[in-house]
Amino acid sequence: QTKLVRGLLRQEIPVVLLALRDPYDISRIPEARSYVTIYGYRSTTSLQAAAEVILGVTEASGRAPVVID
Repeated sequence: QTKLVRGLLRQEIPVVLLALRDPYDISRIPEARSYVTIYGYRSTTSLQAAAEVILGVTEASGRAPVVID
């Protein structure tokens, strides 16, 4: 997946990373410019909310409760 994402990031298309369950995936791809994380992947509500944020329908309102290096 990391290889795929890095390949997409080299293209001239917008890419938003979506991490499910925890926010640490971004530490593997620090060159990503846009990133969203949700703390659950089984909930349709969480996935719907993430899609709305990515599409600009809803503004993200949370912050990760951890520091990501």
